[in-house]
Amino acid sequence: MPPANRMLHDRRGMALALAVFALVVIGGIVAGNFFAGMLEQQTGRNVLFAAQAAAAAEGGLRDAMSEAPASSLRALPVGGSPLDLEASFRYSGVLVERSVARLADNLFLIQSRGIRQDAAGGPLASRAIGLLARLATDSTSGAEGLVLLDQRPWVQLY
Repeated sequence: MPPANRMLHDRRGMALALAVFALVVIGGIVAGNFFAGMLEQQTGRNVLFAAQAAAAAEGGLRDAMSEAPASSLRALPVGGSPLDLEASFRYSGVLVERSVARLADNLFLIQSRGIRQDAAGGPLASRAIGLLARLATDSTSGAEGLVLLDQRPWVQLY
């Protein structure tokens, strides 16, 4: 019987090693799941910030179409520096910068950039879009203002 006792004596540390190995594997699986969940949450937050910046940039274009003074637009030199429209303004946590540049005699590029910021003012996401427009006179009021081009006025800027 001495060989059987010696066999049991040699396997006593095996259960501890297998238990530690199983805990390491289970811990790795749990940590991987937490990492994947955190990554998915951060990705969703970044998509939200980018959508907020894009929506603010589109709102800035809409405001620029109605606010751009025709006299200032006519005074812009072709290919010159753009006209900043009221520098910039803020929606909740999003900064919007707008400008109008004259490309040709009656062709203007309105640029709007939305920047989603954190509480300290650092940028989280940024989107810039442009719009091609021309000056036209309104038939009912006689006022002159910007009108979208008929075909493909939107320009994606980065």
